[in-house]
Amino acid sequence: PQVSTLAARTIRWGGVLLLVFVVLHLLHFTFGTLHPAFDHKEVYGNLVAGFQIWWVALLYVAAMVGLGLHLYHGTWSSIRTLGLTRPSGDPLKRRVAAVLAWALYLGFSIVPIAVLAGIVR
Repeated sequence: PQVSTLAARTIRWGGVLLLVFVVLHLLHFTFGTLHPAFDHKEVYGNLVAGFQIWWVALLYVAAMVGLGLHLYHGTWSSIRTLGLTRPSGDPLKRRVAAVLAWALYLGFSIVPIAVLAGIVR
């Protein structure tokens, strides 16, 4: 029997929330409609100004948790669907999926955290 992971149980609503996040991200950093001081010529300034608002940075980090879970399950499922691996009752054996999910989560989360911590100004 397979073990159900949190990522597997949240894949449906996680995908919908990620779609909503992508729309918010575009409105915030691409079109500037949700950004308090948007200037289409100042990409770096937009990033810093946007993430200096604590709840915006927190929203982005939370969305990256959702993205990590979504990618973890999606990667594992695609490998499994293609027949490249056998069923596993141990979710910790899903190393490729876990490494990819963690790398993307950490890579995308470090930016808002660095801005909030004052490392990026």
